[in-house]
Amino acid sequence: IFTAPPLFIIIVYLLCAVPILVMDIRHMIIPDIVVYPATLLFILFRIFFEQHSLLRVLMPVVICLVLASSVFFLARGGVGWGDVSLLIMSTSAFGGLIVIAAVFVAILLSASWASAMLLVGLVKRSTPIPWAPFFFAGIASVLILKLFISLKV
Repeated sequence: IFTAPPLFIIIVYLLCAVPILVMDIRHMIIPDIVVYPATLLFILFRIFFEQHSLLRVLMPVVICLVLASSVFFLARGGVGWGDVSLLIMSTSAFGGLIVIAAVFVAILLSASWASAMLLVGLVKRSTPIPWAPFFFAGIASVLILKLFISLKV
């Protein structure tokens, strides 16, 4: 079994995560200059090196774009376009199911963190919180869980 493509994707994803995390935590911005080229790289890599069809790679990305854009327009400021583009980049790297599970974990983590910070009075309900750290934690936890399940540990 050829395991290099997933390793390549994980390494590139981690390299992209660093500036995204820094920018999101400091400025509440997810840099397009990192996200869009990485999305294109992941799509091309999955098509040419993993031998997936264009439809198999793009269908989850398009579905993610439609769903995340809907949330963007319905949330009225609660979700930024950077969050949408981060979801699209992640879907192009790992596929739709991993991202759906990671979003669920990220929502639980961010809600728990925000609730704890509200209880101790460190933030107000109007205080914006960066979502990328919680999403990356969700991606990491889902990938680690998937690894343990595949190893039957």
